[in-house]
Amino acid sequence: RGPGVRPFDLVAGAGQATADFQRELDDSQGETYGYVAIYPYYADYTSTPESDRTNPSFDQASNTLTFNLPAKYKNLDNLDMVRIPMVAVLDMSATGDKHQASFKYVGGAVKMTLKNVPSKAKYFKLWAVGKNISGNYTINLNDVGTGTLQGNGSANTVELQLKEGKKAETLEVYFPVPAGTYTLGIGVYGDGIVYLEKTASKEN
Repeated sequence: RGPGVRPFDLVAGAGQATADFQRELDDSQGETYGYVAIYPYYADYTSTPESDRTNPSFDQASNTLTFNLPAKYKNLDNLDMVRIPMVAVLDMSATGDKHQASFKYVGGAVKMTLKNVPSKAKYFKLWAVGKNISGNYTINLNDVGTGTLQGNGSANTVELQLKEGKKAETLEVYFPVPAGTYTLGIGVYGDGIVYLEKTASKEN
């Protein structure tokens, strides 16, 4: 059947190579276990416009899982709310109430370290020259590996929008993108203000 929403709580190991997630699994509700897709979680999901949601869908015939990679991640409380696509295989053979899940990243991430960031900076944009980095993102579950954009995607930008301006002068910003080789640009903006726009001189 199609994917359901199965939120996990991160209880330990944030930013580390290994981490502990917890979730209550209720067998009486007839949940099925297998692949779990983890993607950016919106705390206020109902107010997120339909076009900006991840909208997961599952094709049983081809055993593929598809997300929408939004071009904009709107009104984040902080930049840590953005997550890179992952899938997991749950091992339900464990006894008792603890089961193991092995997660694997299937997307890419671009890390930008920004220094001397103005306190009113609120919008962070990444663009790819000549290539799209958002749109429908498909993962083949037969051989879990890097996901791919369907139809070459829909936009060449990813924009992170904060609810309020940043106070820290140095920021590490992670943009979720498909794995690939790109010539990238970075922009930093406030309300009606351009603080930085810079395009790289070579591919990465």
